[in-house]
Amino acid sequence: MSNDDTATWSRLKALPRASLFLVAVIALAFVDVFTGWRPAAFIALPFLIAYFACVWSRMILNAKILLAGCAAIGIFAALQPGGIAILGAGASRMVYLPTFIALLGLLRAAASASTLIALAGRHLVNQPPSRRYLSLSFGAHFFGVLLNIGGLALLVEMVRDANTLKAAGGNERIVAWRERRMTAAALRGFSAIVFWSPLGVSFNLLLVSVPGLTWAEAGPLGILGATAFILLGWIFDQVQKPKGFQRQERQRIAGGMLAVAALIGHVAAISVATGFVERELDLSFQTALLVAVPVYAFLWALGISMASARPAPVKASAAILIDKGVAAFPGYANEIAVFAASGFLGAALVALVPQDAMRAFFHTIPLPPALFACGLCLSVAAMGQIGLNPMIGATILASAVASVDMPGLSKTAIVLAIAAGWTCSVISSPFNSSLVMTASLVNRRPGEVAYKWNGLFTLAALFLSCLVLALTLPLAR
Repeated sequence: MSNDDTATWSRLKALPRASLFLVAVIALAFVDVFTGWRPAAFIALPFLIAYFACVWSRMILNAKILLAGCAAIGIFAALQPGGIAILGAGASRMVYLPTFIALLGLLRAAASASTLIALAGRHLVNQPPSRRYLSLSFGAHFFGVLLNIGGLALLVEMVRDANTLKAAGGNERIVAWRERRMTAAALRGFSAIVFWSPLGVSFNLLLVSVPGLTWAEAGPLGILGATAFILLGWIFDQVQKPKGFQRQERQRIAGGMLAVAALIGHVAAISVATGFVERELDLSFQTALLVAVPVYAFLWALGISMASARPAPVKASAAILIDKGVAAFPGYANEIAVFAASGFLGAALVALVPQDAMRAFFHTIPLPPALFACGLCLSVAAMGQIGLNPMIGATILASAVASVDMPGLSKTAIVLAIAAGWTCSVISSPFNSSLVMTASLVNRRPGEVAYKWNGLFTLAALFLSCLVLALTLPLAR
């Protein structure tokens, strides 16, 4: 055995047990998704439970409660007629979503090994005031698409470090305003990925919850929604900014614009690659992602290794994915718990309620389709304000409403209405994990970031979302 082979084998043996259990879940999820052999999902569940047992101490209380709820619902479902079919549908979603999150971790691993991420971040932070809001907002958006919440954390840390008293000419009011402005821009831009991101778990969770809807049907409209959301934030920024502040001297970052272009290029390339796999292999978009994402991650890591002239670039690429990707699987404990529980509960709870009863309930609501869609949007946003993870409410609402086929309410409208409410919840709920993390990074209270920095903007975004739904849905009938 060569030294390279020995090193690779040593890396594999050193992996945490939680990572190995999740690798087994991934393998069985592939069998379930690509062959339709549902027992594979059932076989994967003990491995997923073993993963949670290994990372139990890392998990927040909310995640533990959700998993306990899954166990209770699972026992109840098993005792009902058709219980095996209900559990099978729930198990399939429960193992798919952790698999998707884990494979996105491989993409993050490749991105973290690249210098372009840090270079692009410094370029965005050092834009002149006239362009800074939009640069940071769109920048956080694409950082979030590639790196999820890790991209938001990276950019907010750069914002914090760049916003010094010296850079503000000794004026503390300028420091405070720039902190608010740049942090809000990053958080709002990041939250808008819920509208459309093919690599975002949130949008994919909505697509999985609404069978028959494809990314090609909802994604392009979601991009328009995300763009409008970011531009609305820019309008608020222009209206709210104080007058008379001096311009900050701009530090030019060599190669920064090329790094930003490369970042956007990666997002576009992964999307195109996924569409190609979807079409050529005749797969659903969610299944095609399971093929495209790890392949793209490996090719990205390979490109980095070859550019660095590393010996044995293929093995060096594998090392990047193992050390920065697979070894980091235990760190995804809370993400995986919440998304796995959301997938299971969304499938199981809807299946347990008789379709006739559900249809009768929704049809008794005396609202036209457009106002009903507005209700979906506002409901998801309100759930976040009482501490309920919007992922759970969004999944259940999307699955329930889509299953009854309400006249005049398309599946695309259901998804986009819920996505709008979910996006607003991310920036306005003091319980949301992304907002809590952001507030912590800039040493602010979550309530201050949620309500003082984003309160009026959230109300305006919800109003605009409802206005668009009310005006466009009748025209689409």
